[in-house]
Amino acid sequence: MAIKNPLTYDEIVELHKNSEEGFIQVDVLVDFNVTLEMNFEEFLDFLCDLVGSPLLQDIGYQVTGFAGDDTLIITVTADATYVVEQGA
Repeated sequence: MAIKNPLTYDEIVELHKNSEEGFIQVDVLVDFNVTLEMNFEEFLDFLCDLVGSPLLQDIGYQVTGFAGDDTLIITVTADATYVVEQGA
């Protein structure tokens, strides 16, 4: 199920604890039209913000479904180790 709000630090820590090698996986909802206005780096930053932290690293993503007219469900995979280490 896709998250509707960015994760809190505590939620990221919990996912990190239960993860394999520090990588977390989260489904987010993205308006397809918004993605057309971004370059690749901006898109990755946008995904990090949707998940909950600009400090996420090694971002991967995959479109895994649709939720309405122009809304994509994107599964974001990211290393949250640095987020946890920084405490933010």
